[in-house]
Amino acid sequence: MLQLVLTADGYGRVMQEGQDYLAGMACAANFAWVNRSSMTFLVRQAFQKIFKQQADDLDMHVVYDVSHNIAKVRSSSAIPHLLPNEG
Repeated sequence: MLQLVLTADGYGRVMQEGQDYLAGMACAANFAWVNRSSMTFLVRQAFQKIFKQQADDLDMHVVYDVSHNIAKVRSSSAIPHLLPNEG
C-alpha cells in the first residue's frame, strides 16, 4: 500500500502524497529522538541528585538507541519502494 503512495503514477516517479508522508515520518522521527534524549538527560539528573554524584562518575551511559517504526526509500528495482523498520 505504501508503494502506491510513493509511485502512484506507475512510472517510478515519487508523487506529492509520498513526499508528504516521508516528510511527516521524518518530523515524527526527529520528535522521538528529542524525546528520548530529554528523558535520558532527566534520568541522569535524577540519579545525580539522589546519589549526590555526577552521572559520569556513576558510569551511566546510553548503551543502545535506535529509532523504530520508520521507513527508508529503497530503489533497488525500477520502482522505488519503502522498507519499513518496525520494532
